[in-house]
Amino acid sequence: MDKTSGSLGASHNLCIGKKAGNDIQDADHCILIGDQAGSLIQGGSDNIFIGEEAGKVVVGHGTNVGIGRRAMYQLTGGANNCAVGSTSGTSLTLGEHNTFLGTSSGTQTTTGDHNIAIGSACYGETTGNYNIQMGNKAGGFSQGSSYNVCIGFETAKNHGNYNNEKNTVIGYQAGYKLFRGDSNVAIGTESLWSVFDGDNNVAIGDKAGYNLKDTHNNTFVGHDAGSTSVSGANLTCLGYGAEPTSTTVTNEVTIGNSSVTKFRVPGVSLEATSSGVSDAKGNLRSVPTRNETSAYTLVASDAGKCINADNGVTVPNGVFAAGDVITIINMATSNKTITQGSGLTMRNVGDDGNYGNVTVKKYAMCTLIFTASSVCFFSTTAKA
Repeated sequence: MDKTSGSLGASHNLCIGKKAGNDIQDADHCILIGDQAGSLIQGGSDNIFIGEEAGKVVVGHGTNVGIGRRAMYQLTGGANNCAVGSTSGTSLTLGEHNTFLGTSSGTQTTTGDHNIAIGSACYGETTGNYNIQMGNKAGGFSQGSSYNVCIGFETAKNHGNYNNEKNTVIGYQAGYKLFRGDSNVAIGTESLWSVFDGDNNVAIGDKAGYNLKDTHNNTFVGHDAGSTSVSGANLTCLGYGAEPTSTTVTNEVTIGNSSVTKFRVPGVSLEATSSGVSDAKGNLRSVPTRNETSAYTLVASDAGKCINADNGVTVPNGVFAAGDVITIINMATSNKTITQGSGLTMRNVGDDGNYGNVTVKKYAMCTLIFTASSVCFFSTTAKA
């Protein structure tokens, strides 16, 4: 019925049910359905309360929606809230812009603003703001915390009264024991499961960082990555089963597990295996070689190589850079000349730094090291 008679300053309200809107005052355009729904509204318009004692005590504010038994039971100052489910938002008093969906969802929230709690027994945040909790018992009984995201069954279930901020936990029991801590990220089933007091930890993957406890600044990515670490700090473990060297080690980077036999960086042609480390020129533990049977002029790619020459070799100007080293071996059965290219200064360290062409004996070895693109120093074991 339109509840106007017997009310003070109230009009255009729809009240259906025993004592629904019974003592409504100074409130308009409300819809109240159910035993004692909105029965003690004092101020505030455009409220919708459906269910036994839904919105029973509302003071001063409007545009709230409460559906379910005792949904938003004692709203004494909040506005723009939505609670759907039996006892959802039942403790909310001054909070605003909150959304609760599910039986007993948001039952812990009292004065927090801009919170979302979706799921049965997803209790919500008491006084904190801007939290998202989705899933049965997600976020536990968090108090005074803000900017947290908890999605999944019992995520951060142990959240306590320590003003935790900026945590993101997603997945079945992710961050399950997290009691206090800021800026943690746990994505994956039981990731960061054991962390009680920690900050700035990132664990992505099923059981990533599972046993980590009271520590900080770790990054674990991959199934079981870093799962054996207990008190390690500033660790990075990347890949399936990537684990640190011990449960307590700190300041360490691990890539892959013990089954990985090759490390590659394709863009720079870098590889590492049990046989050694190699780049585009070959194994870094050995000197790349090049065989030349005819007269040969060095090229830029010869830097770092050993040239096995059966004939004379010319060293050009403006091709190499400071720090480049080339070794030349005279493989011929006769003396051969190492020719100084036009514009190049090739100083012979065995001849008081004089420069010019140098003839080396058969089976002799010489080394060139450049100090500039137009200057190099020449050393040989056997000048002819």
